[in-house]
Amino acid sequence: MRILYGLEGLPRDPHNPRLPRVTVGSAILRLNSEPLPADLAPVEPSHAGHLVALRDWLLAQCGDYAADRRRFVESYLDWVAASIAAHRPALQQRLARFDGLYTPEDFLWSAPRPLPRAWLERDGQWQRVDMLFWDGTAALPVDPARAPDEQLPDALHRFWEAEVLPKSPFRRTIEWPT
Repeated sequence: MRILYGLEGLPRDPHNPRLPRVTVGSAILRLNSEPLPADLAPVEPSHAGHLVALRDWLLAQCGDYAADRRRFVESYLDWVAASIAAHRPALQQRLARFDGLYTPEDFLWSAPRPLPRAWLERDGQWQRVDMLFWDGTAALPVDPARAPDEQLPDALHRFWEAEVLPKSPFRRTIEWPT
């Protein structure tokens, strides 16, 4: 299924491949499910710099005059960071064999990705959702005026468990010569 996002209104041609969209399937849509646009790479290539770039990108998808959506994105990223901090010792133990290559904070990128101003097509009809997550089986609309941890199912609270290793959304695709 394809989900459009970051759009206030439905364009005349919602199938235009240039529109912001994700294709979802049987996996959770995560912050790291697909590489982010190359122009989002921060000047400072640190975790903090990447987090600011991601936050700014998500906030831009919310729209300028959308206080609830913008607050939700901010509180969601805070909740993700707090979840990692609360499980830090277990995550450090899990990553110990990599001798510092990964840190628990790297699992932030494994968190489910919010889709502000999403558009879903069902039975030929487009439906707008203020804020949406994809859990691998269904679209999960959430109320941006409420806290994220109150709305996301328990299965998404420990988002790092199904990930073998952390993976950054700031990666680049390497094209091999043919």
